[in-house]
Amino acid sequence: MDTTMQAAPSGARLKDVYDFEADLKPRPENGALPLPMLTLDLEVYRSNRDALLRYGAGHHLLIAPHVKTAMLPNLAVDFVEAGGWGITVADVRQATVMVDAGIKRVLIANEVGGIHGARHFALLAAAHPDVEFFVFADSVDTVEALAVAWQEVRPARCAAVLLELGAGRAGARNLDAFARVVDAAIRADKNGDILLAGVAAYEGAAATGDMNDAVHRVDTLLSLQGRALEYLRQSVGPNRRLIVTAGGSMYLDRVAALLGRTVELDENADLIIRPGAILFSDHGLYERALTAMGARHGFAQADVSDIGPFRPALRVWAEVLSRPESGLAICGMGMRHASYDAGLPRALRVFRDGVDQQLDTTDIIVTRLNDQHAFLSAHDVDLKVGDIVEFGISHPCTCMHLWRTVRVLDAEGNISGQMSTNFD
Repeated sequence: MDTTMQAAPSGARLKDVYDFEADLKPRPENGALPLPMLTLDLEVYRSNRDALLRYGAGHHLLIAPHVKTAMLPNLAVDFVEAGGWGITVADVRQATVMVDAGIKRVLIANEVGGIHGARHFALLAAAHPDVEFFVFADSVDTVEALAVAWQEVRPARCAAVLLELGAGRAGARNLDAFARVVDAAIRADKNGDILLAGVAAYEGAAATGDMNDAVHRVDTLLSLQGRALEYLRQSVGPNRRLIVTAGGSMYLDRVAALLGRTVELDENADLIIRPGAILFSDHGLYERALTAMGARHGFAQADVSDIGPFRPALRVWAEVLSRPESGLAICGMGMRHASYDAGLPRALRVFRDGVDQQLDTTDIIVTRLNDQHAFLSAHDVDLKVGDIVEFGISHPCTCMHLWRTVRVLDAEGNISGQMSTNFD
């Protein structure tokens, strides 16, 4: 760590930082370290991790968490060691980061593009013959590009290709389009350039409209994916072990119900889910989604009764900089520090000199963000310059990429360490 990193003490060198922290046992709310700051409650994260693994075991799901949410390699390794099938990434660069961290099974839940992207992927595979790589394809062009790249580079393993169905984003839109991709993939498979490994989808992209419409659209896509598996099974025969994979965060219950039945009927396939943000949860987008899942009885299992809702593990902390007029407070946190695409941050607690003021924070509302400032509506609230506000965020994916350093909280709320993200 050095002073170019977020929340590092001013003028401190690496040794100074660690001596400073060991002596002081700083907490976000006592102002011992500069603000703003992003924190991860490690105990809450691990509780979410274990709850997800229990859910997977109860529904016969293999889990490859989508690590693009946080890009924290040590958490990726931790999940695999705890029982994960592997990990999911969004592109070849993210795959490289995770392979360098020691991950041995990587699913790229995306198309790599044409020949240029396919070559980069083939070079990565060639450099790591001990790693199993999987990748999406939704077009004849992508399949053929992968085949050419593998012919040129000659990695030790074939490219394991998952044919994507989709709505709202990438993916074949119907069985006719899917069949054309299957034909191309079978040709490349017979030539030994790729391994036709299964079918994929991301149901979150289909979820538009109100909650009932979103669930209907998700179910429609998952049903299409089930029919695609049947078509692919007829094409490759009964003996090949196939993969069926979907996202599984906001609509985890629908994925488990519909695709679980699909895999059960096939009898020679594995269902792999790729949840990401659910491991961190939040005070907005995922809070709403998980509440809706609970209302659908989506957490009910015959053999797992304690899963409950996942809890938010992330916080952003900021100091009140100004009270320039009645009812308005300005905090030192903005769009460079917190997500805003799926709702603004939510004030949770207010501290003064390290002491929780027990304020009713429902009266403190973030109304907008600038680059470095949060505008808080705070009428009839005892909020003073220098107070430290704990904020919950909405949408972990678009918050964590803003930070190079995440401070880790222990069970007592002390800052016990830090993790470095790998988005760049």
